[in-house]
Amino acid sequence: MRTKKDSEVLWFRFDQHTFFEREGERLQAGILRAGLVVNVVSERRDKPGFAYARLVQVADRQPDAQPATEPRRTLSAGRTWSSWSAFDSLLLPRGRLTFAGIVVRHEDSLLVLRTRKDGQKVFRVRDDTRYRAHGRQAGSGDLGLNTQVFIRAGRGLDNDLEVYEVVWGEILDPR
Repeated sequence: MRTKKDSEVLWFRFDQHTFFEREGERLQAGILRAGLVVNVVSERRDKPGFAYARLVQVADRQPDAQPATEPRRTLSAGRTWSSWSAFDSLLLPRGRLTFAGIVVRHEDSLLVLRTRKDGQKVFRVRDDTRYRAHGRQAGSGDLGLNTQVFIRAGRGLDNDLEVYEVVWGEILDPR
């Protein structure tokens, strides 16, 4: 995160207890994008420069932002119930395998990657596969052939490789 005033890079850690919100609605951490104005309530920790984020409030509304929870359902005595599935992927990440290589073939249900060590690897693309380009959410159509990618994958019930996340692009270079 960069400060507006002097573009200083600040680093925050968060966990399942960190609350992300916009206009009173809870958000997924994954929908935060570069350029959003946020307010962070944090506490300093062990290392200078690293802080633990308690609350992250998004100051401006973006059209692509979605609440992290399903619509709240009212229970007895005025209590509400909501889904915590947004944080499931943070707490219990899926896919214990990582691969790096060049995209050789990409279809709706198939991704073929050329790796240095193992040659070509064939992956099944899941319905919930996430694509990230330059740190931002992307679509499957944004992934081009001969693109260098990093893949988080796992084994399916049939012991075939399934893609959970495909990442490519440049990483932010702190000043």
